[in-house]
Amino acid sequence: MFNQIKTASIGLEPLDRLTSSFSALDPLRDSSETYRQISRSRFVPALERYSEATPDQSLSAISAQLDFYDDFNPTRGATFKDDYRLNSAAGGQFRIQMNSLEFDTYLQLIDFNTGTVLTDNDDTGSSSNSELTITIEAGKDYLIRATSFALYAIGSYEIEAQQISTTPTPPTSRAFNSTYGYGLVDAAAAVAQAISQSRFADIPNLGGRNWGNDMINAPEVWARNITGRGITVAVIDSGVDITHPDLANNIWVNRREVASDGIDNDQNGYVDDLYGWNFGQGQNNNNVMPGTSDPGQSHGTHVAGTIAALNNEFGVTGVAPNAQIMALRLGDVSNNRFTNGGNLAQAIRYAVDNGARVINLSLGWSDSAELASALSYAAARNVITVSAAGNLAESAPSNPASYATRWGLSVGAVDRNSAIASFSNRAGSDRSLRHVVAPGVEIYSTVPGNYDFSSGTSMAAPAVAGVVALMLSANPNLTHDQVQQIITGSTNRLSTVNQTFAMIDFNQAAIAETSLDYALST
Repeated sequence: MFNQIKTASIGLEPLDRLTSSFSALDPLRDSSETYRQISRSRFVPALERYSEATPDQSLSAISAQLDFYDDFNPTRGATFKDDYRLNSAAGGQFRIQMNSLEFDTYLQLIDFNTGTVLTDNDDTGSSSNSELTITIEAGKDYLIRATSFALYAIGSYEIEAQQISTTPTPPTSRAFNSTYGYGLVDAAAAVAQAISQSRFADIPNLGGRNWGNDMINAPEVWARNITGRGITVAVIDSGVDITHPDLANNIWVNRREVASDGIDNDQNGYVDDLYGWNFGQGQNNNNVMPGTSDPGQSHGTHVAGTIAALNNEFGVTGVAPNAQIMALRLGDVSNNRFTNGGNLAQAIRYAVDNGARVINLSLGWSDSAELASALSYAAARNVITVSAAGNLAESAPSNPASYATRWGLSVGAVDRNSAIASFSNRAGSDRSLRHVVAPGVEIYSTVPGNYDFSSGTSMAAPAVAGVVALMLSANPNLTHDQVQQIITGSTNRLSTVNQTFAMIDFNQAAIAETSLDYALST
């Protein structure tokens, strides 16, 4: 099940004794077929024995060390690495832990055939140890790469694999309603489905300004210690107050970039993009903080708080309070509209290429081949886009939410009584649209330097983005299609029979389009 390529710690002869050079067996050096042939002929009995383990049974624990004789990690520069082969006949979810008292550990999951990094983890909580919770396909080979965060770090470590569930089976989508789509998103049901467990036990409501989290059953997920850790959510919006005390510790940092040295250290095309990028027309810089000249500038910070405000007993708590926020600014805002809106498609591609697993789009946009291509690009890489349905009380979502027939999710807004908001665009008649609803009326969240209430489908979308972050934190290997199926198949069904409408000032919630077709919901 879990075989070390390099050492004999689990009683198997090291592969480097079977060939003149271990490095020639490194899959990242185009010799994966040689490795597969040797490993299959020599290690199959051990793999079969480990694959019979039951959930929560420890499969193997190995003591090893990084030293100067190890190969360099080709994906992290001047760091050493040990590779381990992971394979399960049945597939399922595994927890991989790497612990060391001598250096800051770093774990990576590698595609065995291509060498692509599928996911990684540096620290777990306040510890410098690393942990990955992954779902692997039955019979497929993966590499677990044990390496370090710091350059040239060496020392002893322990690594362990534990199977915790079998492969999830996405539920069948529920009945579709032209108002609510597939219904009210349910974090507890969705995360339980993502890890093939029964529904989580209910816990008492938090109450007060946390009613939105209560309504979508987020606290039930937190009680399982699933809080979005390890997942980055890109907020493409008006900018984010990255200094806000409820957000600062959850802001994504580009660790491949050196701050303020004027060099594109990671060669991604953006200089000094330490916290993200400002794609605004005429701006194109690394200032992701919102402007201060208009109240609408607070929009992105409000969205970010709903996703990932810290659970620190003051202010607000986000749906995924340990997720990270990648701040991507589209320009300045005046009267609820972008005045110099940038390239949304480019921002989406930046988010995907720089590690975001979820992208929140609380905005409106005109149809374009460039946007469709970017959304397809994200979905093909299992990055989930979550789009606000729009605030014009129309019968179907506006763009980009309308693309959820193929890519991502569309989100409408309801109030605390599950009544559809008067301003919210409805789901429409196309049941192929992955449309759900979430709390979006009088939502309390972060604004620059403070907190405030706001309403709109812009406030509902980040609640769903937070739920997706929780799902991916619990099971990072969920595919784009699995997320769509689980979200729409685990909802609480809502009915339009005898419904009332959440009434607020329509003008304060409407999407304000400009001639450039960039829009914000407030």
